[in-house]
Amino acid sequence: MLKDTDFEDILKIVCPNVAYDTFLDKYLAAFDKSFPLRERIFIRKYVNREPWITSELLTSSINKSNFH
Repeated sequence: MLKDTDFEDILKIVCPNVAYDTFLDKYLAAFDKSFPLRERIFIRKYVNREPWITSELLTSSINKSNFH
């Protein structure tokens, strides 16, 4: 996708901060389109877990994974 992206307008921008922001917008748009986020659903009865993992720890772990 980056190969097919037109970066000519970035080369015409004088301010490096604006040029970088424009490049980053194009890069992130291509990245998000190429690698979309998928939602994972865990069914608790199918999740292998240790006896010391409580349902609250499992919920916290899932939330942490979502933030990561």
